[in-house]
Amino acid sequence: MPRSPLLRKLRPESDKLLHLDMLRFFASVAIVVTHFRAALMSFSTNADAFQPYFYPLGAAVDLFFVISGFVISWVYCDRIDSSRSYLDFIRRRIARLGPLHWATLLFFTLVGIFALARGIQLDTAAKYDWRCLPSNILLIHAWQGCSGTFNTVSWSISAELAMYLLFPILLTLVRRRLRVAGLLVVGLLVLGIAAPRWTTDYPFVNTDIRRALQGFLFGILLFAGRTHVMRLPYPGLVMTAAAALIVAGVVAEVERNWLIPLVYLVAVAAIASDLAGSAGVVVRTLAPLGQLTYSMYMLHPVVQSLALTLVGEKILGLSGLAMSAWALLWIPLTGVLGYFSLMLFENPSRRWLSGSSGREAKREYVTAP
Repeated sequence: MPRSPLLRKLRPESDKLLHLDMLRFFASVAIVVTHFRAALMSFSTNADAFQPYFYPLGAAVDLFFVISGFVISWVYCDRIDSSRSYLDFIRRRIARLGPLHWATLLFFTLVGIFALARGIQLDTAAKYDWRCLPSNILLIHAWQGCSGTFNTVSWSISAELAMYLLFPILLTLVRRRLRVAGLLVVGLLVLGIAAPRWTTDYPFVNTDIRRALQGFLFGILLFAGRTHVMRLPYPGLVMTAAAALIVAGVVAEVERNWLIPLVYLVAVAAIASDLAGSAGVVVRTLAPLGQLTYSMYMLHPVVQSLALTLVGEKILGLSGLAMSAWALLWIPLTGVLGYFSLMLFENPSRRWLSGSSGREAKREYVTAP
């Protein structure tokens, strides 16, 4: 008798990349904490003083891009050899990204329409730029530097889709012009540090795409040089030390882009550990939670709007320590909601849109945040 979806255990997408799965989960939690910061700090009479400590945690998104570049290369490096296989690849990736993106977009669209109809001034009114709705539906809003993202975190999903479309070109660049690809990553990193909010009016040339391109391309470079990466001595120690330095940088209020090299070093060490097959008990225990990454990432703005703002602030009237405790409770609960979303909505939708059987769908490694 088949087991109910709600009774299925979370399992790693691959038994070979457990460190990367674990990192994806930690990165998603870091983003949730970043966006819940105002509620979490409600206990303090000077909550604004804590804000600078949260901003560098946004570098977790850059980690997503590196992992994505490596894993997509790991899975598809020899599988895209014709227009048909390329279209199948894009179809599968849209099937993974699309359903939850469109569901959360629908939620925020309905919120915006309700607010307009009732004349309610939303605290986050800037994200409801109705001119950006068509590009949000098509998942191309980050390509245009569109400020109205409705679900604020979806910019990275749009940028991720752009990287999928460019993947064969980027992989060919790495294979044929390795030094050029490396210099491009370094140049983009320097640009990010020198001009962190750099943008232009040209489509496809903005900060969002720059962050995605440098991370995704670096991930492809790591795949291409994996025989060298696996020679990294003491990768577990390197990963722990780099993570500790990132925490120190956050405490010291270091600007986010200065922490990106350390974030990349964490990814390098994690890949080296995975290639060496040195996953311990802790890694094997936490790795299955990586499946919740995309769900938590996309759903936490909805949780923030409903559970924290509407229920916590408006209905229950929470403030101070009570509001902080309420927000802290909703961090793990977001993971629970992510589990329900994955089992009951995302997996069935992915299989339907991609035309895959359940067994084939399991082979489709989930790399989006």
